[in-house]
Amino acid sequence: MIDSYTSLLTQTATVREYLGTTGNGEKKYGEHYEIKCRIEPKNARITDKNGQQIITSGKIFLKKGTRIPEGSKITYDNSEYTLISTKPEYAPILGEHHASGWLS
Repeated sequence: MIDSYTSLLTQTATVREYLGTTGNGEKKYGEHYEIKCRIEPKNARITDKNGQQIITSGKIFLKKGTRIPEGSKITYDNSEYTLISTKPEYAPILGEHHASGWLS
């Protein structure tokens, strides 16, 4: 069965996964790699996992099963974003349908 949702992921973005911090407190990132996705500019007020209110810059849609750590850098169309959150999205009967996340 062809996943029709995947055909909507027509954009290519570059990811540098957040790996944590060094002993000096500097953020560490992995090597660049490309993903197929959809990024929609969207300002929204969300509450992060620490209870802080954040204004987002966009929303990202990803292929089902995609997991990118929060804090990772996403570059698309000469703009760099930070992934605030990501989660799987589910459809009745089908299970996980895709993943989505918020960007700042």
